[in-house]
Order: sequence, then C-alpha cells, then structure tokens
Amino acid sequence: MMTWSTWPDDQRAATEVPRNSGHPPSGAHHADAFICLTRTSPPDPADRHAGLSQFIVELDTPGIQVRPIVTMTGQHHFNEVVLEDVAVPESALLGTAGNGWTQVTSELSFERSGPERFLSTFALFCAVHEAMSRGKVAPDKRIGQFAARISALHHISSAIATSLESGHQVDVPAALVKVLGTTMEGDIAEWVDLTLGSSTAAGGEEVQRLLLDALAARPGFTLRGGTNEVLKGVIARGQGLR
Repeated sequence: MMTWSTWPDDQRAATEVPRNSGHPPSGAHHADAFICLTRTSPPDPADRHAGLSQFIVELDTPGIQVRPIVTMTGQHHFNEVVLEDVAVPESALLGTAGNGWTQVTSELSFERSGPERFLSTFALFCAVHEAMSRGKVAPDKRIGQFAARISALHHISSAIATSLESGHQVDVPAALVKVLGTTMEGDIAEWVDLTLGSSTAAGGEEVQRLLLDALAARPGFTLRGGTNEVLKGVIARGQGLR
C-alpha cells in the first residue's frame, strides 16, 4: 500500500514509506542504508510520475526486515527488504520533494550504461583467451569479435558517463548499452558452452567454474536494470518508432 503525508510549508513532517512492500536491493545485508522511492503526495491523473520522492532510509529503522535471496549458484547478493509502517524524518529526503521520478531515471542511466552491464562474463572471456594463448584450447576467431564488442561498449559507456556528468539526458544511449552489453554477456557464455564444448575441460578448472557460474546467472543478465524487452521499447520511442 502506497501512502503519502501532507507536507507543510516548513517541511518538518515525517513521511511514511511503502507499507508491507518488498524491495530486492543487492548488498543490503552489508549496507547501512538504502534509497527508497515513495509517493509523498496524492496521485495526479495528469502526471502519474509527479509527487514521488526519494529518501535515504537507514536499515536499522524499526519496521525494516532484510531477508536473504540465495541465487542458483549458491551466492548471496540480493535480499528482500520488507518495510512495514516505516517512518522517516524530512532530513532523510534525497534531492527535491516530488522530483523523485526524474532523479531515479537519471540514476537508472548510470546503472544501465556502467561496465557492470557488459563485463559479467569478462572473467570467463579472459580465462578462455589465456587458455587459447597457452594452446590448451583450440583457437577461435570469435575471441577477436568479442574483444571488439567489449571495446566498443567500453567507449560508449565512457562517453555516456561524461554526458551524465555534464547533466545531459542519456536514457536512450544508456538503454542501448544495457541491451547490447547483456546480450553479449550471454553470447560469451553460450559460445564457450556450445562451441568449445568438451575442450573447456582442457582449459582447466577455472574455465569450467566460470562457465558454470555464467550459465547459471545468464537469465538474470537481461533482467536487472530493466528487462531488455522494455528497454527496446525505450530505444524505439527515442528514435520515434513508436
């Protein structure tokens, strides 16, 4: 249930964040606080994104529970963070009240265009390259094709970071990096698994371990930061195609 408070002119009232709601931030079991996007004024039918605000919520605040989510690989990165009747002071406000949607979309551009969106299988790529250079795995020209894709994405990501620092809107280029980058991450895992096949055993235990981790994590590559299907729509709208 989303609730909101009436913010007086002196902005001193506390606001209530979502009740009985769960959020899946990574690293919450190590963090001291997290950022929560919540509604602080009644919905406006003319602008559904208006009236949202961001707060820095300390994780030791009464009413917050952090529940672990263990992945298929046995790793614990994500958590379900449950908030029930949590109140935070006005001093916890991040940025401008009511401007939360604009702020969070800018943050998403950082998330979608950063190197973590195209380097999830980079360690596997490097391990295979090393095995090829040592003659343990048969050479394959696609190692060079993947190197070119990684290099191109690195340059685009760096350019977007510069644009973000200058205050420019880069939602479409950021979505493009995320779609291309996560697709490539999956392509690397599939190439090693299907093309190299049994020869990965010759590459050593490290190659095999990284491959198993990549295959198990692959479904999540295109989900985090917004599914690729949704982001293709963002790109299409940005190009005037829909």
